[in-house]
Amino acid sequence: MRIESDVIAQNGEHILFKGTYSPRSHDFSFILLYRRKYVIRRFDMEPRHWNPGKKVLITGEHKHFDDGTAYNVHDINTSDVNQAIFDFFEECNIDYKKIEYHTLMMI
Repeated sequence: MRIESDVIAQNGEHILFKGTYSPRSHDFSFILLYRRKYVIRRFDMEPRHWNPGKKVLITGEHKHFDDGTAYNVHDINTSDVNQAIFDFFEECNIDYKKIEYHTLMMI
């Protein structure tokens, strides 16, 4: 399942929020993109990720810097994709209190 939405920054620019969710594996990822291609922030639940140059293996949930380098995190609720979206929004200073949000089904 894929989700996508515009986020309007304080300066009026549109930033793209994209997410993926697999009901079968319960894995998900989120990304904020500037001009639809420049990574601002990214969160993944992939079980492993090789950092550029394949020198460091990251296991478990992780975030990415804009150069593709990843680092482990534990500040996003990985047991509930709906709460994880809110955690990600809070970290990115996105005010979601006034939006209409339809819960993703948990299967």
